[in-house]
Amino acid sequence: MKLSIITPLYNSAEYLRECAVCIKEQTMQDYEWLLIDDHGQDNSVELAKQLVEEFGIANKTRFLQTIKNSGPGEARNVGLRAAEGEYIVFLDSDDWVDTNSYELIVNAADKINADIVYYNGIMHENGKNTPLLTIPFKNQKQFLSHYVARITYCFRNSFIKQYNIEFPSTRAAEDTYFIAAAIMMSDKVCGVDDLLYHYRIHNTSVSHKFDRKRTEQKRISLKKLFTFAREHNVWNKYKWQLRFIYLKKGILVPLLKGE
Repeated sequence: MKLSIITPLYNSAEYLRECAVCIKEQTMQDYEWLLIDDHGQDNSVELAKQLVEEFGIANKTRFLQTIKNSGPGEARNVGLRAAEGEYIVFLDSDDWVDTNSYELIVNAADKINADIVYYNGIMHENGKNTPLLTIPFKNQKQFLSHYVARITYCFRNSFIKQYNIEFPSTRAAEDTYFIAAAIMMSDKVCGVDDLLYHYRIHNTSVSHKFDRKRTEQKRISLKKLFTFAREHNVWNKYKWQLRFIYLKKGILVPLLKGE
């Protein structure tokens, strides 16, 4: 199997049909869709089961669940651990991708046996459409300094499992941790320039919630990223790029022993 598509389900019934349609209409059909129940309060899971039957993709779909409501990071981890595809992508249940997206991404990965494929997207907010562009890859240091902290990345499954890269259990900057950790350990990276991913921003989006608790959650995620770099002996190589990530997130850079 070529591709595992991981989608957490949490209070997203309003947008789920559009998400399911984009999966059904993909030009690349060698995939599994992993839907992870994160114990929301609406009927997302029941609706998802109806939709995959309606669209004839139930045989390509697996339903999993977190032990309790744990946030998108841990829900994605449940999918990561179960994924059987050669490559892994993440698709939030209120977002969608163009119908040729996964064909383009997998073909790009296969050409160079890539660990990571980045692709571009569009942010939709209050009727305004804003391109989310990733700077073309030159090397890991440059990429780490300028990457877009969204989920518009495809990862080789064996590469992620080799380095045991998972999302931290925090509820802020967990995507930053995962993507940055993968970039630091990657060997081959390539990109698809097309605007493929459609990222929906609305009032209930996590992206809209800023408070002191969330800031502390960011700090914990980024501290874990520093620890990951040290444990994998890449701290000296990437320490300035990692500190820049701290500053971009509005977090004071911690002083570390031995420096």
